[in-house]
Amino acid sequence: MAGSVWFVFAIVIMIISGVLVLTYARVWQRFSLLPGLAISFMLGMGIISLQMFVYSLLSLPFKVYSIAVPWIVLAVITVLFKSSREGLLVNKKITVQPLLKDTGWPDLVLLLIILSQVVYPLLFGTAVPLRGWDALQTWAYKGKMFFYDMGISYDILKDPLTHPDYPLLIPLTFSWIYTSMGQVNDELVRMIYPLQFVSLLAIFFDAVRKVAARRFSLLFTALLSMTPIIMIHTGGFVGVYTADFVGYADLALSIFFLGAGAFFYLYMSEGDYAYLVTAVLFLAMGAWTKNEGLVLLLIGGILITVSLAFGSKIKYKFILMTWGLLGVITLPWIIYKMYYHISSEYTPNMNTATMQSNLLRLPYIIKMFFYILFRKADLFNYSWYGYVISSLINIRKSFRNPLIFLHAMILAQCASYIFIYLISPLDLKFHIETSLDRVFIHLTPLAILIMALNINMLLFKRGLSPAK
Repeated sequence: MAGSVWFVFAIVIMIISGVLVLTYARVWQRFSLLPGLAISFMLGMGIISLQMFVYSLLSLPFKVYSIAVPWIVLAVITVLFKSSREGLLVNKKITVQPLLKDTGWPDLVLLLIILSQVVYPLLFGTAVPLRGWDALQTWAYKGKMFFYDMGISYDILKDPLTHPDYPLLIPLTFSWIYTSMGQVNDELVRMIYPLQFVSLLAIFFDAVRKVAARRFSLLFTALLSMTPIIMIHTGGFVGVYTADFVGYADLALSIFFLGAGAFFYLYMSEGDYAYLVTAVLFLAMGAWTKNEGLVLLLIGGILITVSLAFGSKIKYKFILMTWGLLGVITLPWIIYKMYYHISSEYTPNMNTATMQSNLLRLPYIIKMFFYILFRKADLFNYSWYGYVISSLINIRKSFRNPLIFLHAMILAQCASYIFIYLISPLDLKFHIETSLDRVFIHLTPLAILIMALNINMLLFKRGLSPAK
């Protein structure tokens, strides 16, 4: 019982940190309550883990009070002062929308489908401990060692089997939860994945709802919730897949990818500063989650810069803000790895000679891409069929501003995965079979979002449909 209470405490602190950062960035007021909390939770994992990383650099031990108290004090101060309190509490947009008002039976059916998908991982989440190979070896192991050592020990990162070059958002989140509970508890720590799943659905629904009717938004949120590969990473999906991927970082990365794309799209559509800041924060946290996120950070940063450089005048302030935020969040870990000479197993092969010698791999790589996306319906349903077909039918609008930027994100990310497989020092067949399905979970929510936007444009003949 005590462990559960302290687990809740750890989650609350993460949410509070996210809410406060969004509040002082003048972003929190733009979102209604549920998506605001979802965004805050996802960002909060990154914020608390970055705080712990800084503490470790300063040789400050991980303690509950030293990590939590600054946020509690800042929250109290925020509530005490009228101006900040109004921004936090009084804004009329921070309300729970009456979702059941004027709701027909199709809406109720869709809601029940979504709720059933949420209930499953919540119930199954604590039934078994973490047991996936990479979950234990790469992510949970580091989290446990950081907890026991009350900091990041370089000795742990010297072990090549733990992938020392991987960013630390997930391991440090584990460590924060263990630190709060005062013990390692692999059953309770699994619960962050159902919470990530709820955040994914809330962020997705809110993004689609900004441009489409409620029933339409519920429909595509239900489709997203039923995607097997996402459920496998959320709570395990008995009978569909043999491996247990709960405890990996891929689900979190898919949410950061989705958020970066969705909020960038909304910024391009509406010009709201809050959406731009949120997109940049999601890009940065994606790079702090897995190395694959660094590619999207660079591509997303370039696309944002291009969008800000065109128009009546160049928005230098926003360009500086974009790269400033990206740099502040990502450069410390990059510098840390350079200082301690921590490199990836792919680094020695990043040269033209290796690429040229491995070009014969390309047909097999592309073949497997198509096989995973279009033949493995038991993992992705028909999400990628919908992405391709809706984009082709809506080709005149889909490949124009602002939707073209989301396509560019997906295509650039796919190109980076092809590059990694080309230079991989591992046996190619083994590498693809053990990673490709996990790789494409990163992009699947974003692909479903693009499909929803395409179909909404086709049905309503414009980007913004009547809000009903």
